[in-house]
Amino acid sequence: MTFELILVLAAFMVLAAGSGGIAAGTTQLAAHAATKSGLFLAAGAWLTALGTKHLPALRGAARTHRLVGTAFAVGALTLAGLPPLSLWAAKDEVLASAYAESTGLYAVGLAAAAVAAVYSIKALWYVTRPLPDDPEAGTTPSGTAPGVPPARPLPRCSLSPSPPPCWGCWPCPDRRPG
Repeated sequence: MTFELILVLAAFMVLAAGSGGIAAGTTQLAAHAATKSGLFLAAGAWLTALGTKHLPALRGAARTHRLVGTAFAVGALTLAGLPPLSLWAAKDEVLASAYAESTGLYAVGLAAAAVAAVYSIKALWYVTRPLPDDPEAGTTPSGTAPGVPPARPLPRCSLSPSPPPCWGCWPCPDRRPG
């Protein structure tokens, strides 16, 4: 993600605050944070599985790793502002508060929303493209990637304020024998 895109996405919170839409900006902040968290988790899973974070090298990753691909697709479409997803409602609130203040602010907000949608759809397009027939075309063929590791239970032993009984789901330093 480029620095310019981060500025465009942060512009919605600033636009909301500047136009008096504090509730709209707070909604945008919460929805944006939740969406980006999911996208970063998907990117991290692909980084672990495929060993790359470069968008062109992730060609076909959503087809190879369907669960992560589905989560990434929902996140990208949410970031693009597709109705009825959370950022659509949040951006609509921000744009409504900007329109009430000034049509110029509304136009800038609309342009920022369009740029965010284009970047999101571009990322989704890369990861959903079919894998090339030729392995030399930029990515590895299907089946050669080690795969996304299965989810592990949280290490409850180290997260608890008092040592709970260890369920043996994680190598805990306080695991009791027997």
